[in-house]
Amino acid sequence: MAPERPNQFKMLLSDEEVQILRDLADKQGLTASDYLRQLLRREYAEIALAHLPQLTRPHVQPPRVVKRKPKK
Repeated sequence: MAPERPNQFKMLLSDEEVQILRDLADKQGLTASDYLRQLLRREYAEIALAHLPQLTRPHVQPPRVVKRKPKK
């Protein structure tokens, strides 16, 4: 079942832009609307990831491995 989409957005495109959009969508096997939705989500995710604060943790030394002598 498709999610409810109560919002509309009207956009004017040239004939060339419409053809480009259709070609890109067809290449992905999507409708033009689905292609634009995925493009929006992908671009937003990239921007959101780029603006996340860099996570830093104090430098932690790895545990030291001590070789023990075999028991006699």
